[in-house]
Amino acid sequence: MVCKWKTLARTQKGIAIVEFTIMIPVILLLLYSIAEIGRIQMMSNTLAKTVRDGARHLASNAQKGTTGVVDITNLVELQTKNLVVYGIPAPAGTPLLDGFSVDDVQVNDLGDGLHVSVSATYNFAPIFSPQIPTFGVMNEPVSLSFPLQAAVTMLVLK
Repeated sequence: MVCKWKTLARTQKGIAIVEFTIMIPVILLLLYSIAEIGRIQMMSNTLAKTVRDGARHLASNAQKGTTGVVDITNLVELQTKNLVVYGIPAPAGTPLLDGFSVDDVQVNDLGDGLHVSVSATYNFAPIFSPQIPTFGVMNEPVSLSFPLQAAVTMLVLK
């Protein structure tokens, strides 16, 4: 019986390294996927929070005249866009999200004299590769980038 175990142990030498070699790409792909999903969630939360803060700023600073018409001045619109992109009303520092700019933010009066809205679109791109190669199967590589969008509508406070 002891002899069979020694023979079996000798035939099993090196099998662990083969199993490790087969499984390491799968484990690394799983870890990379979990990290990317976490980044997507973090960026989505950041975008939603900054758009909400921008809408709150716009709703409290939009002028509502005696006629009930909401007036969004150029200064308030610019401050709102800067608040969404930079986290402060002045265009200072770096954007909260890489590649995010004031051109990606829309500020609107809904026309009912009561509500304003702020919306933004951010193009998410993965860390390592924004494309999957197709190895000649298709004409163009498959893009892994996609837009994250957030929009908030608020009642004008004044």
